[in-house]
Amino acid sequence: MLYTRSPEDVVIDNMMRSEFDTFEEQVRDSFKERTKQVYDLDDIGLKQKEIAEQLGISQPTVHREIKKAKNKLRDDYQHWREEDGV
Repeated sequence: MLYTRSPEDVVIDNMMRSEFDTFEEQVRDSFKERTKQVYDLDDIGLKQKEIAEQLGISQPTVHREIKKAKNKLRDDYQHWREEDGV
């Protein structure tokens, strides 16, 4: 059986996506400049090697910055959801 989403489901999904996008942007704004650069390039799909070459930094530094950014997003998201009582 195929699951078809109701128009209400689509509206709720879009609201949740918009809410998360706003949250993600706020967290991103708190990153240090290098972390923002690495995160943004990773977000558009560049490989770590490409990011390293473009920014003139090592691949381990790129890996570390991505991990730092994703950990902050995860931790802040968990805290944010706890505040909402979810």
